[in-house]
This record gives sequence, structure tokens and C-alpha cells, in this order.
Amino acid sequence: MNEEAALSPSPAAAEKEPAPATGVAAAAIALGRALGQYRGALIAAEAGVFEDKDIEALHDFRVAIRRTRSLLKTLGHLFDPVAVKRFRDDFAWLARSAGSQRDLDVFLSQLDRQQRALKVHPEAFIPLRKALERRRRLAHANLMRTLRSERYRKLKTDWFHFLDKARAEASSQPSAKEAANAAILRMYQQVTQRGAAIRPRSKIERLHALRKDCKELRYLLEAFGNLYDSNGVGKLTSALKNLQDVLGEVCDLDVQRHGLDDVSGHLRPQLSVEARSAVAAWKKALSKKQLQIREKFGKRFQRFMRKRHRRLFKSLFAEGAT
Repeated sequence: MNEEAALSPSPAAAEKEPAPATGVAAAAIALGRALGQYRGALIAAEAGVFEDKDIEALHDFRVAIRRTRSLLKTLGHLFDPVAVKRFRDDFAWLARSAGSQRDLDVFLSQLDRQQRALKVHPEAFIPLRKALERRRRLAHANLMRTLRSERYRKLKTDWFHFLDKARAEASSQPSAKEAANAAILRMYQQVTQRGAAIRPRSKIERLHALRKDCKELRYLLEAFGNLYDSNGVGKLTSALKNLQDVLGEVCDLDVQRHGLDDVSGHLRPQLSVEARSAVAAWKKALSKKQLQIREKFGKRFQRFMRKRHRRLFKSLFAEGAT
């Protein structure tokens, strides 16, 4: 990934690759490398966020933030606690700034599709489109203020230097490998417990919480996968992704439904009878699709909980970890 020139290491520093490591040091080095990669992805996506021509740039930007926050949450205890708290707060602030625009981008991308699917005259959705575009402009302006702020500039600089220092410090942690194993198993147990408690009529908040746990578990597997049997980790990651996909669809539909409620509620006096009828049909379609996808959850979770997957988690991160 491209780095800013001012934050790039010197040629001499760049030549100093860490020596091959196993066991204790390997986990710490993997953690430092993963966080460094996420920082690189963040910086690489930043230009696209500023240009605002491709909505996937913001998606990549947010994914890098989420992955960073996840590793700081699960394994940040290996580093200086004061510094980790500061960075967790800063990345949470950055995530909040970037979230609103992404939701509106997805909403706007659905508008034309729904207009065609519901056979609504294009003019009927003009007030809705204008309202969404206005909110989107405000969200983007807020994000631009964030990215031009002194706090963000300082975060990037301090984070770059912290990672250099943290990689060296973490390598001396006597329990780094054990911590990686424990973090993966702890998150796996949390996923299995939350998933087992989900019922067909469980509140959407429970599914949101499970989705977040699945993401954190996947980020851990991807960050430390090279320390374990790649075939085994690949199977677990694939099974987890299948579960994540169905949770993502359910939760995204819920966000869209609430967003549609909010915007159409504010615009009701401006909407034609045709538009109000179309919005009602859209809400109904979203709710119906959400129920259909929720029905898939049970089967996906059962697949994830297959005996061979349970054995793999145990053998890789408990009995088989070295």
C-alpha cells in the first residue's frame, strides 16, 4: 500500500526486516504486521475518500478502521494500556465520522433499483432523492472536516510511530503466542454462545451483536492465520464468512428500513400519493426479505458448529498451538 512520504520509514529502516520468528515472537510480529497493513490500507483509501468518486474507497477506509479497532480490543493488552486507550478512542471517533456517509451511499444505490422494481415514475422519488443527497453532502462535509483536522493528522503520525515501537515491545512479551490463542478461542466461544441463544423472533440487536463478534473472530483468524495450518484456518474462515454473510444481509436490511422510515417520515407532506404508496411497498419488501434471510440463519449457524469445525478450533488454538 502507498504511504504518505512524510510518514514513510527511511530507506535504512525499510531494509531492516524482522528476523524469522516462531512461537512467542511470531504472534507479536504477526500482530504488528497486521496493524501496519491496516494502516497502509487506511492511507491508500484516504485519497479516494477525498476525491469522492468511488464509494468503495470509503468502504475500504472503514474496513481498515474496523480491523484496527478489533485487534486493539482483543490484543491491545500486549501494549502500553494508556496508549492503546488513546488509539481506541481516536479510531472510534474516526469510525463514527465515516459511518453516516456509507449508510447513505448504500441507501442511494438502492433508490434507482427500487424505483424500477416498484414501477414508480422517476419524478415521484425526486423529494426522497434530494433529501438523501442533502444528508449525504452534509455527512461528506463532516467527514472532510474530520480528515483535515489536527486530531486526525496527529493520529496518523502518532499511530505510525507507535506501531514501530509496539512491534519491538510486543516481541518481548512472554505470553504473546498464548494471548493470540486465547483471544481466538475466547471470541469463538462468544460467537457460539451468542449464536446458540438466537431464536427466530430474537431482537435484531442480538443479531447485530453476533455479527460484530463474527467480524472480530474473522479479523483474528486473518491476522494470525499464517502461524497455523493454512488449510485448517482457511476452512474455518470460509465457514465463518458464510455465517457473516447472512448476518450482514439481515442487519443491512434493518438499517435500510429504519433509514427509510426516518427520511420518508420527515418528507411525508412533500411526497405524492404514488410516492407514499411506493415507500410503503418498499418497507414491506424490506421486512419480507429480512424474514426470509433470518430463516437461513439457523442452517448457517449449524454448519458453522459442525463437529469438524469445533475440532479444528480446538486442535489449532488449544491442543495444537505451539
